[in-house]
Amino acid sequence: MGIDTWEVIRAASTKPYAFMAHYPSLGVGGPCIPLNPFYLHYKAKLAGVDTRFILLAGEITRSMPFHVVTLIRDALNLRGKNLRGSRILVLGATYKKNIPDIRESPSKTLVGELLKSGAKVAIYDPFVKETFGAQSTDNLEGAIRGNDCIVLAVDHDKFKDQNIESLIVKLNPNVCVVDTKNFFNSSLLKKVYYKCLGKG
Repeated sequence: MGIDTWEVIRAASTKPYAFMAHYPSLGVGGPCIPLNPFYLHYKAKLAGVDTRFILLAGEITRSMPFHVVTLIRDALNLRGKNLRGSRILVLGATYKKNIPDIRESPSKTLVGELLKSGAKVAIYDPFVKETFGAQSTDNLEGAIRGNDCIVLAVDHDKFKDQNIESLIVKLNPNVCVVDTKNFFNSSLLKKVYYKCLGKG
C-alpha cells in the first residue's frame, strides 16, 4: 500500500499505555522462538485446541528471508543488474545483535537462497566467523568497496561504531542498500539506492 511500516509503528508508540512495539526484520532465530511455539501447538492440538495463529506467525516469520531476497533482486534490477552474478555483502550472521550466537539464524537462510540464485555472497560479522557457505571477510572496507548490494541483516552496535554508513558513502556510492532493521540513516545514504524492509 506504500505505507511506511516504521512510521506507523512510531505513531502507534505515542499511545500512552498498553503498547508494545514489534518491528519487521529478516526473521527470528535462537534456541527458543523458532522452536518452542510449535511444541505448544502440538500439545494444544492433543488437547483439542486449535492454535492457528502460532502456525501463521511461524509461516510469516520463516518467509522473511525469502522476502528479503525479493527486495535484493528488485533493488539490483533497478540498477540494471541481475541477482545472478551480483556481488552481495551481508552484514551480520548472528540471530540477534551483539551476541556471538548463530543458532537458527535467519541469515543462514538468506545466504543460502542468495547462493542458490547465483549471487556471489560475502558475509561480515564482528562477533563470529560463520559464513553459511559464503565467503568470509575481515576486511570491511574492502568488502564495502567491491559489492553491488549491501544487506544489513543484524543491527550490531559495532556497525555504528565502525561508521559503516560513512564508509558506504565514501567507498561505494553506487551500491544499493537493503536494510532489514531500519538501522541506517536514509538521509545520509541518499546518494545510494536505499530500500528498507517495511517501506515497500
